[in-house]
Parts: sequence; C-alpha cells; structure tokens
Amino acid sequence: MINNNLVIDTFYQIATILKIELDANVEITDSLNVDYRGRIFESQFGQIKKHSIEINKAVIKDEEELIEVICHELAHIKQMRHCKSHTQLTNDYIKMVNK
Repeated sequence: MINNNLVIDTFYQIATILKIELDANVEITDSLNVDYRGRIFESQFGQIKKHSIEINKAVIKDEEELIEVICHELAHIKQMRHCKSHTQLTNDYIKMVNK
C-alpha cells in the first residue's frame, strides 16, 4: 500500500541521491483522472508544474513504480518535453537510485 509518508520520504530520498535542489512542493493526490471515454489521462501518475510536483498514489501499485514515477517527474526539471533525452535521463536516475 502506497501511503502519503512513503511518497514524501521516497521523493526526498531520491532527490538527495540525485543531488537535485528542489524549488517545488510535493503534492499527493489519490484520484483517477479519466476522460469521457474512460481512458486515463497521460499525466495519471504525476506531473510537474512551476512550483509543485504532483504524485498520484491512487494509480501507483508498488514502491518500484513509485521510484520510476518520481524519477520521471524529476527528469522534467532538466528536460520538460517527453523526448529521447528525457527518457534517457529518467532511466539514468532510476539506475542511480537502485544502486
């Protein structure tokens, strides 16, 4: 079960490991964002805004996926767009965290 404390603790542990200075608050949601066809929005797991990073614990099934989501959102600090360099940075972050 993913709870708020686990999300916050994991987030700050990862930011420390990656040596990322944060100028943002962490927000936790627990609702599914679906469109009128029942499809879950692309930003279902998390999203980054200017001063906040949002993690949706309702759709994260385990700690491994939580780490992946956090690394993905933190990669947006350096690369906002979903592109090859963002994917590579996310994968690099996950490897660093899992050492």
